[in-house]
Amino acid sequence: MNANSATVILTQPAPNTQTPWGTERPFSDGMRMFHERLAAADWPGRAPSFVVVRDYEGLPEHAPFDIDAMAEEDDLPSCRSVFEETATGLGLICLVQTGSAGINILVLELNQAPAYRTWSYFEIATHKKLARDFVLRPREMVIERSAGLPAPSNPWRFAINLLQALRRSDLDRYRPVLEDCLRETPDSRRLTGDKLGLDDTEIDSILGSGQDLTAWQDRLGVTVKPPKPAAPPRSWRNRLRLAALRRLYVMSSQEMYLISVHGPDGVGKSTACDLVGGMFAGYPIGLDAFHHVTSWKHKTDNPVKAATAKPAATTPAKTSPMRAVLKFGYRAAPEFVREGWRAVTGYHHYGRSLNGKIFQGYLDHRIMILDRYVYDMFLKLGIRKAAGRLGTLIGYLTCRMMRAPLRAILIVDRPEAVIARKQELSLEEIRDYQTAMEALLNRLRIPHTVIQVAGRDAETIADELARTIISAIGTDLLQLMRYTVAPAAKPMSSR
Repeated sequence: MNANSATVILTQPAPNTQTPWGTERPFSDGMRMFHERLAAADWPGRAPSFVVVRDYEGLPEHAPFDIDAMAEEDDLPSCRSVFEETATGLGLICLVQTGSAGINILVLELNQAPAYRTWSYFEIATHKKLARDFVLRPREMVIERSAGLPAPSNPWRFAINLLQALRRSDLDRYRPVLEDCLRETPDSRRLTGDKLGLDDTEIDSILGSGQDLTAWQDRLGVTVKPPKPAAPPRSWRNRLRLAALRRLYVMSSQEMYLISVHGPDGVGKSTACDLVGGMFAGYPIGLDAFHHVTSWKHKTDNPVKAATAKPAATTPAKTSPMRAVLKFGYRAAPEFVREGWRAVTGYHHYGRSLNGKIFQGYLDHRIMILDRYVYDMFLKLGIRKAAGRLGTLIGYLTCRMMRAPLRAILIVDRPEAVIARKQELSLEEIRDYQTAMEALLNRLRIPHTVIQVAGRDAETIADELARTIISAIGTDLLQLMRYTVAPAAKPMSSR
C-alpha cells in the first residue's frame, strides 16, 4: 500500500507585507454589490445605533483588512440579520462569530477571481476604549446618514482616527482622513479638545510630522498596539501531545480541520477539489489539498506501462541476518499469516506516510482536504477481491482506528456517466463502491454529505463542495483567519 506518492498542493499564496491577503485589489462584483446593498439597507428602522467608525472610506470598491463598526448591544441581532439577508440575497456566505464585546462577520464569495478580492470582514463592537478617559459608545455619536453607510460626523471621525493613529504610532496612514475632516469641518478639533482636554495648538503639535508620539500616548493614556507576540514555549504536556499526534495516526484533535472527499474515479472529485482550492486561494485562510495514490492502483494495471517499465537494478542488496530470518519466517508461514502481515504493514505505511503531511497542516492551522482516504483503499481492495478475510478485517479495523475526518463528502453520479469519463472501474464496481461507501460512513458514524452530480458542471459541484466545507468548519474559519494573519496568536477551537 503506497502513500509515498502523495503530493500536497498549497493553495494559499504568500502574503505581501505591504498589502497582505489581497487588500490592494478591488472587490469583486459580488462583494461590491454586497457593500452597495448594505449601504442602502434600512438602518434607521432596523438598527438605528449601527455606525461604521473606521476604514470604510474606500467602500464599495476597496477596504483594508477589516472594517470597524459599532452598535448598541440591543441592535446586534438586527445588525446580524441585515448582514445575513444581504449576503444570502447575493449567493454569498456570511459567518457570524459572537463575542463578549460584539460580533465579527466574515462574508465570502465563492469565485475564482485572482484579480479581485472575494471576502470582507467586519468587527462590530458595543464600545471602544480609545484613551484613558475616552470610551466611545455609539449612542453618544452624531451619525451622518446622507450618503452610504451610517458614519460618524466629521468631528467624531477626526477624534476616532487621531486616537487610532496614536495607538498604531502611524500618523502618516491616517493623515489623509484627518486632513479631510479638517477641510470639510474646520472646527473638528473642538470635540477632540473637549474629550481629551487639548487645545488647538496641542492638536496641531500632534499632527506635526516627524515627531515622537510617545509623550502624547502617555499623557492621553492611549494603549499602543503591541507587536505580534512571539509564540510562548510549549509545556511538557503540550510537547508530549504533539509527539503523540506526530506518530500516532489514530489520535485525533478538535483543532484538526480534516475534510475527506470520496467518489469513484471519473466522478470529478479531483477537479472539484482543485476548483475549491482556487476559491480559497483568495481568502486569508490556509488550505492544503492532498492528492495521493492508494495501493489498489497497481503499477502493472496498464500492460503498456508494465511492458515499458525500466528493469530493476541488478546490484545485489546486502541482507542483514535478522532480515534473512524474518524473510524465511514469512515464506514458511501459512498463507493467512502472510496475508495478515501484508495488510498490517500496508495500512501502517499508508497511515504513517499520510499522517506526516496532516500533522504539518495541523501545526500550521490549515484546512486539510484529502482527495481519497483509507476508506477508499479498504473498499476498492474489497471490490477487486484483492484482500482475503483477514485482510478485510484488518482493513475495517484500520478504518475505525485511523483519525476520522471532521466531515466526509461523497460525490456520486450515474455509473454510466462515471465510466464515460474514466474506465477505472466497471459499471458494477462503480455501483458497489458508491453504495458501500455511504454504508461504511454510516457504520463508522462519520458525519458526511452526499453530493449528486446529476449532470451538473464542475463549477457547480465545486460550489456545493466549498459550501459544505465552510459549513462543517463554521465560525472556526474566523479563528483560522486570525492565525493566518498573526501566526503567534494560536486560535482555540469553539467545537
